[in-house]
Amino acid sequence: MLHPIARAWYNKKSERYRKMSGVLHPARPIARIPSPASDAREAGRDGSVRLSVYHAGSQRCTPGHAWAGVRDHYLIHIVEAGSGAYACRGVERLIGAAHAFVVRPGELVRYQADRIDPWTYHWFGFGGAAADEVANAIGLDSSTDVVPIESAREMERLLAVHRELCRDVHQGPRRLWSATGRLYEALQVLHDALVPAPGGLRPARSATLYVQAVYDFVRRNYSRRTSIEEIASYVGVSRKYLSQVVRSETGSTPRDILQEHRQQVARTLLLTTDLPVGAVAQSCGYSDRLLFSRQFRRFFGCSPSGFRARAGTADDGCV
Repeated sequence: MLHPIARAWYNKKSERYRKMSGVLHPARPIARIPSPASDAREAGRDGSVRLSVYHAGSQRCTPGHAWAGVRDHYLIHIVEAGSGAYACRGVERLIGAAHAFVVRPGELVRYQADRIDPWTYHWFGFGGAAADEVANAIGLDSSTDVVPIESAREMERLLAVHRELCRDVHQGPRRLWSATGRLYEALQVLHDALVPAPGGLRPARSATLYVQAVYDFVRRNYSRRTSIEEIASYVGVSRKYLSQVVRSETGSTPRDILQEHRQQVARTLLLTTDLPVGAVAQSCGYSDRLLFSRQFRRFFGCSPSGFRARAGTADDGCV
């Protein structure tokens, strides 16, 4: 079993994560945005995919034009001009240009164009088995109904992608994969809008996404030599700022997260494979076997070889 000091440290961190809203537990795989390629691989026998575009279009609304009801899929509206009101879960918001609002499956909503300055908006709908996973991964969780698109460049990019998406959708099934690719492009723009630069708006949400991004990077890159500077570059912030955010949210540093993940993978490899200790070290991103052994002992209270030798007589190989 875990060394008492290591167990206390890990349990303390685990408890903190269970209390955090919107941040995944370290032991769980980070939410990923499935790629069009993976969608193709996971397509069902009936030709369905895990994520697909339902429809797309544009509308210059008449004054007071309204819609109320529920949808069975996600529907994103991008407001290009004018204004209107959006109500969901008993809360009404006034929405103007350069904003997007989200309609989720099964939620009762109502939206209405302003009677003096009615909005012009563009929409696209999507669904599939991965729709909830994708929406949460880009930051469109249940607490996010409206996305401000503060950059004119982002707005222009989103509208351009939407135009291409509409062309693909209107050409039917033969443009299915192209339309799915455009969908991912549009979702990427919304994701970018939800992750402001340091010191910008929505700090609580950006902190959550920064931590998610750290775990995402670690999960994908633990097996190679990397640095905290590279993690910070991936997240899109400075090393100092990233360390401050991650420590504030988790009580750990990015380096702690990387080392913990490597050691947990090493533990699994020692228990489930016959790989030599040196190969386990290399598989977990350590080029120096001695450094790996020292780090392993710090986490688990014994050497990697001792852990493996005792695995048959103790819970986790160490007592």
